[in-house]
Amino acid sequence: MFRCHQFITGDFKTRKVFLEDKVYGLALDALTKACSDILIVSPDKTKVLLGKRKVHPQPDWWLVGGRGRPGLSPNEAAAANTKRELKIDANPERFKVVGSYNLVWEFRQQHPQKNGTADISTVHALVLTEEEFKSSESNMFEKQEYSEVKWIPIKDILKKEASICYSPALRQFVHDLCSRFKFEDLTNAVENPNASDEDVGKLARELIKWHGPAESSATQVYFNESTRSYKIE
Repeated sequence: MFRCHQFITGDFKTRKVFLEDKVYGLALDALTKACSDILIVSPDKTKVLLGKRKVHPQPDWWLVGGRGRPGLSPNEAAAANTKRELKIDANPERFKVVGSYNLVWEFRQQHPQKNGTADISTVHALVLTEEEFKSSESNMFEKQEYSEVKWIPIKDILKKEASICYSPALRQFVHDLCSRFKFEDLTNAVENPNASDEDVGKLARELIKWHGPAESSATQVYFNESTRSYKIE
């Protein structure tokens, strides 16, 4: 639960390769990208830092991240993406797996845009230190890609009435982030010799009730870019 382990068979060597736009467009048509995305979390674990993107495939509130490079573990890719986008140099061990998700988009930024793109995203959580939190918005997010940056309370993202305001995928990430926190509380209780079986049982029930069963079919989402609203069918 909440892990994405890397297995390396043989002596794999990472190679730096640049793809021209046309070749990269063909690659997007033929392949599903492996991404490492990151929910940046406040020290008190009550807020996440999101950016309002101006470009496809998700021109709305979203988390930071991007493609992983061949040979990097998901955590290493998350650390590299965070350093590139937010100028935060965090040890890969600080990135905790939230879940793995399949994201399919109707549009993409690269030509031809209407061909869309598909990702398998490993979403991580990075809880900032107090020092990182104090300077968290000053140098974060590329101005060409994002129009706004905001700390948003987790409870506001998960409100029922917020279902049209945020991507269902983003809401699922945040919901599973809360599952991750509940799992950590349960783990700490199990490892605490002073915690009673009743305490452990209560935390276990809370985790199972909150996490719920996995969806067996795809969620069809429609996004109205002019009103920035979502609909699920």
